[in-house]
Amino acid sequence: MESRENPIFGRKVFFLNPPLQIENSVLSILKESEYEVYIIRDYRDAKPILAENKDAICFVNVDKQLEMDV
Repeated sequence: MESRENPIFGRKVFFLNPPLQIENSVLSILKESEYEVYIIRDYRDAKPILAENKDAICFVNVDKQLEMDV
């Protein structure tokens, strides 16, 4: 049975299309605090990446207009 408790080590944090302000300030602070921090620039890449990292935390910039394939 899979444990629902948060792991002490190894939690990954993903940012989907973060604003430049977040990249320049928050990400560097998290990295200095030894978090595993990643940026996903293209929303189409998010699903397979997050599927492989089920325990990850993902922050999504909802203000970013996504270009949709027609």
